[in-house]
Order: sequence, then C-alpha cells, then structure tokens
Amino acid sequence: MKKKNNFDYVIIGSGPSGSVLAYQLAQYGNKIALIDRATNTKKDSNKNSFMFSPYINKSNYNYSPIFSNQLGGNSALWNCKIYLITKDEFDNDNWSFKYEELIKHSKDLAKKFRIDHNHINKVIKYKGFKSSSSLREKKLGNMFDFLKIHSNKSITVFDNSSPIKIIYKSKGHEVSGVIINNIKKNKKIELTIKKSIIFCAGGLGNPNLIQNLFHNYNKNIGKNLCDHSHINL
Repeated sequence: MKKKNNFDYVIIGSGPSGSVLAYQLAQYGNKIALIDRATNTKKDSNKNSFMFSPYINKSNYNYSPIFSNQLGGNSALWNCKIYLITKDEFDNDNWSFKYEELIKHSKDLAKKFRIDHNHINKVIKYKGFKSSSSLREKKLGNMFDFLKIHSNKSITVFDNSSPIKIIYKSKGHEVSGVIINNIKKNKKIELTIKKSIIFCAGGLGNPNLIQNLFHNYNKNIGKNLCDHSHINL
C-alpha cells in the first residue's frame, strides 16, 4: 500500500456538490483529494455509458436509478438542468432556514454563473394547475469539467476509487486518514487528513458509505431515504 502526501480535505464524490466544494476549498489554499468511483473519465458526456446505480441491488422492475459513471457525477446526467424549489414546495417541509435565504444564495450563484435568475423558479398557472419551469444552460454541462478540476494544482483526483477504511487518531473519534481502493488496479492507497473528510456521494451513496465505514453510525441514517421519482413509460 502506497502512502500519499497529507491532504487538508478528502472529498468523496465528484458530482455537483463535491466538485464545487473542492473548487472553493482550493481557493483558500487547501490541498484537496477528490475521490470518485467513476470508471468512464472521458471529458465529454456519453449517455450510453450511464449505468444502474451501484448502490441498488434490489429494486422494482420499473425503478431504474442510474448514475453517470463519469467524473462530475450527475451533473453530466442532468443535462444542464437548473431548477429551484418553489415557495409552496418549501413551505410543505420543515426546513431549518427561511426561503428568503435560499433565494439570496440562488441569486448569488446565478450572478457568478451568468444565468438569468428570472428564468429559475418560474411558476406557470393554467386552468387551475400550477407547474414549475426549469432552465437548461448548456454552458454549464458537467460541473467537473466546467470548473476545470483536472487542471487545478491544489486538487488531486483519484478516479476508479472508493473508500474502504477510516483511520482514527489514537484517542477519541477524530479522523486522521482514509484508505481507498482503486477498483481498476485493485490497489490500496492511504491518504492522511489534516482537517476533515467530507461525503458528497449523494442521497443514495452517502448512507451506504457511512454504514460501511463507521462502526457507531446513527441507526436512522438511510432509514427514510427517498430518491427522485422514476417512472418508465
């Protein structure tokens, strides 16, 4: 097992959250390790390469969750779709912050990505029915590619890889490192962590990773997990 240099942060998952977070943390001088199990590392999205979710082994025939199998995660799968939850949808759940805060950050992001925020979260009313429109911005595409993660010298990308063991400091539960396994080469690599390990593997990936890697995880993790609706026509 080859031991790599220290990293300030180790991020699991190179999707929209993982790529954006790695990019932002790198701007503050941090050294980042970005881990992803993607095996298709082509720069351009190829929808023929999409695979059924590796985290689902039993499901109804009509339920077909898929993941992109590309660096950039589901930002490649979503085909540049931008959508913002409406006020009515927001009010149906018990959020720990106000809707105005969401709108503020949404407008800030729209400005940074040069997107017309008026096209996001537009509610259309027709004969008593309401629907939400979304925006497609082809210039965004795969977030990993859009942010040029591969060319960022502060970010080291480990594709074809998944975490298999968490390393703790001698006292307490503070994480000091993680061992990852390169699936393609069957090679184990130890990464040391100065600050934190962050899970950005999405709603289906994070609960499974936590259950597999942490011995004293909360039993409620993943209990009420819900995925997007999937309907085959």
